[in-house]
Amino acid sequence: MILFCCEMFSQPGTRHVFVFEDAEKHLICAYTNEAEWAKVPGQQDVEFVVVGDLVGSELRTVLVQRLTEDTTNNDEYTLGSNGTVLRLKRTLDVIPERVTREQKWDVRAGRAIKVAESWLEYQTHKPLPPERRLDQLVELPRITQFSHLPFFSLIMDPHSERWTMGKRCVSGSLSEVLGDH
Repeated sequence: MILFCCEMFSQPGTRHVFVFEDAEKHLICAYTNEAEWAKVPGQQDVEFVVVGDLVGSELRTVLVQRLTEDTTNNDEYTLGSNGTVLRLKRTLDVIPERVTREQKWDVRAGRAIKVAESWLEYQTHKPLPPERRLDQLVELPRITQFSHLPFFSLIMDPHSERWTMGKRCVSGSLSEVLGDH
């Protein structure tokens, strides 16, 4: 089970959409009704959190967090029209080793091109010596077209007020697209 929360900032106010992936049923469900969301089982650990920023009806930035016991991965995507990714800033905090890796990527012609990388001490952000870098880390996928993600249609639904009891589901899996740990 994967839980994540999408928070949309649209004009003039804020709209919250909570999303739940039921891997057993191969469903991703979004909730706009907080009372209905509260009924979703809370015993599971949160693995994904997604926060999107809408300007008018256009999705401009998305933060995707992947959380495990000892790592936090933040992917901050800057989007163009139609969900095209322009830039990615990825920050990986590896808590046991007290290491932070920051990467910046530009997306050109659908391909992610690394433009910067730095290794830092966790929390202090001081540069890390080369021997403390974790070069064996597995690279997570870099999304270059947000409209291909299974939750995109839920976030962008202009008629979420029509959802039955503030809930709507679509078929799909986030871990297949965003990668498992």
